[in-house]
Parts: sequence; C-alpha cells; structure tokens
Amino acid sequence: LAQEKKKLSEEWVVIEKYQQCYEQDRATYAPHIHYKGHQYVSYGGHRFEAMVHDKFAFLPEDEMVQFNIGGKVLELQRTPPPPSILPVSLWTRDRFSILAHVCTATPKLARDSRGHFYFDRDWWIFKYIYAFLRDKTLPDSIDVLRDL
Repeated sequence: LAQEKKKLSEEWVVIEKYQQCYEQDRATYAPHIHYKGHQYVSYGGHRFEAMVHDKFAFLPEDEMVQFNIGGKVLELQRTPPPPSILPVSLWTRDRFSILAHVCTATPKLARDSRGHFYFDRDWWIFKYIYAFLRDKTLPDSIDVLRDL
C-alpha cells in the first residue's frame, strides 16, 4: 500500500507539471480566442481545439470512464436527450484539468485493478464538481464551497 501511494504521488506530480505547461499554453492562446459552442476559436478563424488535439489524444466522447472517489465508484451514464451529455465530453469540459487528462488515450494516472481512476477525496464533495461540470452550478453553502 505504501509503494502504491508513493507511485500515485509521483504520477500526480507529473500530471501537475503537465498541467502547469498547459496553463502556460492556455495563457498564451487565451487572449486570442473566444468560446463558441464547445470549441475555442481564434479570432483568425483557427481552432484552438487543434492545438489541444495535438497535445492530447482524448478518448471518444461516449467512452465510459469510472472513478473511485474515496472508496465509492462513480460512473457517468450517458444522459438522455435533450441535451445529451456524453461521459468523456463532460469530464473534458476543461481540457487542461486532471479529470480531462485521465480521459486521454495514455493518461499518466494509472487505473486500479478494476479499471477505475482512484482519487483520494471525499466522494460527497465530488458530486459538486460533477454538478458544476454538468450544469455550471455551485452549492449555496459557504462551508461546502470552502471544502471544495
């Protein structure tokens, strides 16, 4: 268990370094882009997504990704239309997040023996992250916001 914890910590550090690099890329491109639908488009008409696609190879949008959050397995089911929210497309709404990174073809964070990505967090907090990605809503409770 100690070795697995050390391995996860090392992988997490690598992911955080990647995230810092992509945050720098985002800062470089952000002044020149605007959001249209689910795509970032530069004012010159070039798709910001093309740059992201070169950096990441995301799984198909309807791929099922399972998370083990503090011992509770969470699986996003495809929501019925309208609007249909596909599993990977939800987790990759912020293309530079850790959640988006585990939705790539070669994530740095290893899956557990059952194929789940493990996050050492309270599962009840994660439902608010899910709600924010899905509906762009935040909880009203200041205590919950502080925990986030």
